[in-house]
Amino acid sequence: MENSEDNDMEYILKKLPEYKNFNNFQENAVTSENDKYCETLNNDGSSDTEVKTLCKTIVSYLSNIKSKKVEINNYDFCPYFTYWIYKKIKEKFKTVCKNNFEKCDIYRIYNIIPYVYDNLMNKSCIFYFNGNFDEWKEEIYLNYYFKICDGIEKNKLCVGKDKDKCCKYFNYIEKIYEKHIRKCCTYYYSGNNSNDCTTYIKCEEKYNPYNLLTKLSCSHSLPYDYPKVLRENLIIDRDVIIQTMNSFKMTINDLINDPFYKGITFGFMVIGVSRCVKSKNKDKFVDSTGYLEGFYDGKDRNINCEDRKICVSYYSI
Repeated sequence: MENSEDNDMEYILKKLPEYKNFNNFQENAVTSENDKYCETLNNDGSSDTEVKTLCKTIVSYLSNIKSKKVEINNYDFCPYFTYWIYKKIKEKFKTVCKNNFEKCDIYRIYNIIPYVYDNLMNKSCIFYFNGNFDEWKEEIYLNYYFKICDGIEKNKLCVGKDKDKCCKYFNYIEKIYEKHIRKCCTYYYSGNNSNDCTTYIKCEEKYNPYNLLTKLSCSHSLPYDYPKVLRENLIIDRDVIIQTMNSFKMTINDLINDPFYKGITFGFMVIGVSRCVKSKNKDKFVDSTGYLEGFYDGKDRNINCEDRKICVSYYSI
């Protein structure tokens, strides 16, 4: 991403309230906290001096937030703080490190940062040095991209003269989005998903850059069904479930076309209908006490039973 596009991203982000608030804190204030947390770092060389300076910058930044008693949403602030540190490291050490952090000894502050954060913010923030500067940059831009997505309508971003800046940024995101989605997101046929990179990725289809590029009428080369096709290609259990469903359908079709199965099915249908008819006929003659209503109806018939030993009135049930 070129510097001009970096500036475009910064321009857009400054319109987000939370980003604006985080950026307002002074970074260069000197406090007594600095020496307490960074005193274990000795100035034995030029890189050591830079590491200690970075440590003091980080502590000063957090100390200022603490002193102003600002209510911080840790869910938003922790990723911002993490990528802010990446940016500071990149500014100070890119020439020395050249993507190899061991060359510039910044690992020496690896344990200091979370310790300072826990003590000053009374909250936890996971910090790691995995990857390299290029990967960090992509994570930073993706993290901010999803925040922009969530606030684009509420904060009226990407309107008027800002549209071109947004289009440039979203076109860059499109180039790195699929790589990280494939690495971080697992999709299932049921529609659910799991996310291994929650600090900078959101796996829901609505966040696909195609949607914003299309909504803003930005120039792009993505096909109309890109979000759907991408998601379908990443469903890990798709083939298994489809094969299972097809196998079940084939089994049902084989049974339906089997003459023996047809005969058995027809026989059970006949038996069922017969039992149903008999049950209905019985209900017509049996009263609520369980006796045959037909028997009592027989008494009302004009039958002379006086000259007979037995007179039977019956109905077939």
